[in-house]
Amino acid sequence: LGIRVIPSYYPWIQASTRSFIREMIRDPEQYIKVLRKYAGGLTSSVIYGYEPKSAGDRLLSQSEECLDILSNEVSAEGGVWAVDIFPFLKYIPSWFPGAGFQRVATNLRTKMGVLSEEPFKWVKTNLQQVRACVFCVFLDDLS
Repeated sequence: LGIRVIPSYYPWIQASTRSFIREMIRDPEQYIKVLRKYAGGLTSSVIYGYEPKSAGDRLLSQSEECLDILSNEVSAEGGVWAVDIFPFLKYIPSWFPGAGFQRVATNLRTKMGVLSEEPFKWVKTNLQQVRACVFCVFLDDLS
């Protein structure tokens, strides 16, 4: 993502921006969903080659859930919890009063795990399909 590489992303940026403008014109009342799809889609497109089909895309929704937990439950507390100051608190049961941080951490860990694995699974699956496709073309050329 260095300065010399950014111009190679211009076609993606232009295509995403055109799609964003078309969707905004078509359904301006849904501007927040359209904007989220644009921002998240552009990022996932550049990083993984994955383009969300709708604002309700599963990977976009997972990203938003993780950001929501981080911004509203982790950062809202100032980013410092009692367990950060008193590490022994990590050993108290999650049902214990005041141990809500454990439930939040478990929830975030699960969601972040899914969010970090799903795009890679998608890329691996698509690479296998591309390899199979290239192999078929190679076999066709031999015959």
